[in-house]
Amino acid sequence: MVDKIMTAQQAVKKYVNNSDMVFVGGFGHAIPFSVVQEIVRQKKHGLHLIKTGADIVFDMLVAGGCAQGLTCGWYGNPGIGMSNVIRNAVESGTLELTESTNFSMMLRLHAGKLGVPFIPSPILSDGDLAHTVSEIKSIKCPFTDTELQAHGSLNPDVAVVHAQRSDINGNVQLWGSIGDTVDGCEASKKIICSVEEICREDEISLTASSYKITSTQSCCRYKAALWGLSFLFT
Repeated sequence: MVDKIMTAQQAVKKYVNNSDMVFVGGFGHAIPFSVVQEIVRQKKHGLHLIKTGADIVFDMLVAGGCAQGLTCGWYGNPGIGMSNVIRNAVESGTLELTESTNFSMMLRLHAGKLGVPFIPSPILSDGDLAHTVSEIKSIKCPFTDTELQAHGSLNPDVAVVHAQRSDINGNVQLWGSIGDTVDGCEASKKIICSVEEICREDEISLTASSYKITSTQSCCRYKAALWGLSFLFT
């Protein structure tokens, strides 16, 4: 197997390209701060960011001049409110926002994971939001003749995520709230993951109660302490 451990600097330089579509994982925890900080340090630009609910690391990417577009169901910070950074960028015309809903984003990422062009759902059949998103189209069910919305698939160029541990081959384990991380990873062409512990391969195979990213899916791993905060990374 290939040793996939590298530094955040190496991972971002090799796998994050200007103008990439980038999925950022984490839902209430396991936020990939150190990778995001490294993206800002390297002045990557023109990125199109993907997320169900965009949180504080999206503020960092937008304020750092890295993002050209954002497709999400919500943007802000839980307990604090909507993001002024993102709102100001949208209002000034420096960031293109494609609004959706959290569940519609999940459907689009899941379609990308499955390798199908869309997933049909009654979500967004009411209201006017679906008419503003070009990747959502009205269709008729071939079985019931019911009108549904076809949520077009998303396949980000790279997923940036954080997890608790991995082995040197790139098999990763994530405990806790999964959110959109599973579908986001498996829909993406490449995965960069920061972890807090490097363990033996047999330790991962013996533990069933977690989500696993396999070595065949991942590009690289690096060890970072405390949720990947880069100022603690050595």
